[in-house]
Amino acid sequence: MSKFMVGQTYTCKSICDHNVTWSFTVLSRTDTTVKIAGDGKVRTKKVYIDDSGNEVVRPLGVYSMAPFLRSEQNDKRS
Repeated sequence: MSKFMVGQTYTCKSICDHNVTWSFTVLSRTDTTVKIAGDGKVRTKKVYIDDSGNEVVRPLGVYSMAPFLRSEQNDKRS
C-alpha cells in the first residue's frame, strides 16, 4: 500500500501520445484529497484506492482518456 507524500513530484503520460507527460507536485493532503500543483494550476483532487491498495488521482479530471497519477510510481524508483 502506497500513499501520496507531500513534496513529492509524480508524473503521468498521455494515453493518446506517449511523448506527452505531465508532472504534479503534492502540496498538501488529507485522508481523502490531495492538493497538487502542475501545469500552472493548483488543484484539489479526490484520492481513490486501486485494487492493490495504492492511492490514485485523476489530475486533469474524469473523462474517457484521462491520465492517472499513481502513488506507487515513486516507490519503484527507490
